[in-house]
Amino acid sequence: LYLIAKKPILIALTVVVLSSLSIQLSNENFSLNNWFISYMGIFFLIFSFFKLLNVKGFSNTFSKYDPIAKLVPGFGLIYPFIELILGLAFLSKSFLLTANILTLFLMISQSFGVTKSLIGKDTFQCACMGSSIDLQLSSLTLIEDLIMILMSAYMIISLVQNMWNTSISKNNFSDMVQRFNET
Repeated sequence: LYLIAKKPILIALTVVVLSSLSIQLSNENFSLNNWFISYMGIFFLIFSFFKLLNVKGFSNTFSKYDPIAKLVPGFGLIYPFIELILGLAFLSKSFLLTANILTLFLMISQSFGVTKSLIGKDTFQCACMGSSIDLQLSSLTLIEDLIMILMSAYMIISLVQNMWNTSISKNNFSDMVQRFNET
């Protein structure tokens, strides 16, 4: 019964997993970073679509549990567009550090709101699939947020490490050229 009630989100998440994995098939080697980027991009595109079907309805539902939406008037109205932009950023591999930092921030905020609602045994519609699909807020919503938190945190570390290593390599090359010129 639990899985039947969660059918829409399970289908959407299955589509995200399978499509992001299928993108990896064209690569010679599986890359966890590329899979995470594809996963997050497809995730945000699919879930923004559901929210964009009824932005006002989504905003009303989202404002019941998201801490930022509760504090910032109109945040729920722009959030579907933020997800759309994040999805496009991930899939185009543009502004990845910024996209991951924003994802981390948003998902942490949402996970706090979802956790508070679950502990308080609040029963209302989950806004994750917009207001067009009736899905109750549940632990699955929290798991979805936590997975995105882990993915974005991993990607931030990976991107910063890569930037650091690239910077060090350039500095070493520059130092080597300077020493060569001094001799």
